[in-house]
Amino acid sequence: MQKLLLNLRSTVSLFWVLLPCFAAAELAMAQLPPAVMADRYLVQADRELRSGDAAAAVETLNLIVALQAEHGLEVPDMFWFRRAEAAYAARDMELTLESVVRYIEVSGQDGEHYLAALELYDAAELAKAEADARLAAERAEAERLAERLAAEEEALAAAVSAVAPEMVVIPAGSFRMGCVSGQDCFDHEQPVHEVTIPRAFAVSKYEVTFAQWDACVLGGGCGGYRPDDRGWGRGRRPVINVSWDDAQEYVGWLFRQTGQTYRLLTEAEWEYVARAGSSTLYSWGDAIGNNRANCGGCGSQWDNRQTAPVGSFPPNAFGVHDMHGNIWEWVEDCLNESYVGAPSDGSAWRSGDCSQRMLRGGSWDISPRDLRSAYRVRDPSGYRNDNGGFRVARTLAP
Repeated sequence: MQKLLLNLRSTVSLFWVLLPCFAAAELAMAQLPPAVMADRYLVQADRELRSGDAAAAVETLNLIVALQAEHGLEVPDMFWFRRAEAAYAARDMELTLESVVRYIEVSGQDGEHYLAALELYDAAELAKAEADARLAAERAEAERLAERLAAEEEALAAAVSAVAPEMVVIPAGSFRMGCVSGQDCFDHEQPVHEVTIPRAFAVSKYEVTFAQWDACVLGGGCGGYRPDDRGWGRGRRPVINVSWDDAQEYVGWLFRQTGQTYRLLTEAEWEYVARAGSSTLYSWGDAIGNNRANCGGCGSQWDNRQTAPVGSFPPNAFGVHDMHGNIWEWVEDCLNESYVGAPSDGSAWRSGDCSQRMLRGGSWDISPRDLRSAYRVRDPSGYRNDNGGFRVARTLAP
């Protein structure tokens, strides 16, 4: 063991003695004359070509070109032919052609590899033409795909625009909110209070339809969710089986598509639009009448059976359809059991139980009493049902 340690110490000592020699040899290599360095690079390039690394060989041969430019080094004619061969193997046709031309310039027609150089030139020219043709074809295909994508996006934008909700402008104004008629009142419709809508806003003329919802899905929005229509049909039927959360997805998508501030109506805005200046049970009076709405007892062909296509009944004084019946409509507000402390400026009530949201208007399977302008119900924000949908509002720029 002691002998081994002595040998190890001797080896380490010898290493430190020879280290300056190694460094000197490396320095001497770096200071070799340019012609010798060129010969070394030629040997290295031959080795790289034999190993199949043509790209590395081209880089090594280019070092000789750099030596020529820096030191005025004379290189043999054969160098340019070898670089042409290496460039061709590396599929660099531009450099192949350049090197062949250089070889012929310096060697003339009497050069040893003149005929081979011409063949290499023809092959490189053909390969370059084929590569250029492929590149042109690829660019043409990319342009064609870009044009098709642009056309598809334009068609999608047109489709979205075609099915975007038709809006009606609602003027600013004041009204008394709650059970102002004094008939069939519930505690959650009290107390009656004055509300002022300070600015005009827009509201969709109809409830949001299946066609409009399906456009959202087609456009990559609404979470890709396609609600069941129960076999009643899609198109101009109001979308059903959508929750308050789903409605938020839709208005967010509309904003992204248009840049316009779409949203759900506040509960105060909803009642303001539903009343349309009236203080009666319904916008047209205190009697439900016959075939004025779709509900469980409204005298329509859809009563208690299914939804009606939007716009099947006359509009109210604001020009808005189906504020009474057909489907319950989600609004923005959180649940509050009465109007004590309710906003008086038409804004959404964002305090209270916000896990539940309000719905207004009644539906195809609900009694006429629940279609009153003042009537309100609530459901969890994620709840979906075949009698629930929504309409949208849009904030107008000042």
